[in-house]
Amino acid sequence: ADRIGDFDPAQDRLLLTHLAFGPPGPIAPGVRLTYDAATGVLAFDADGAGGAPGLRLATLAAGLDLSGAEILIG
Repeated sequence: ADRIGDFDPAQDRLLLTHLAFGPPGPIAPGVRLTYDAATGVLAFDADGAGGAPGLRLATLAAGLDLSGAEILIG
């Protein structure tokens, strides 16, 4: 997984490939991404239940105010 140490939600956006996450545009409600504010891990939750470990996509700084608005599908 990538490590993005200087991500700033006020200025930056994450762009994920549409080949894996759906049509281009804002992230769809059905795409299950999780951000652990304690560890900074951004993960894809394939089963949507949260019981199994997610696929780690990136590690950002811990404690970010991250929402779906900062994540785009391209």
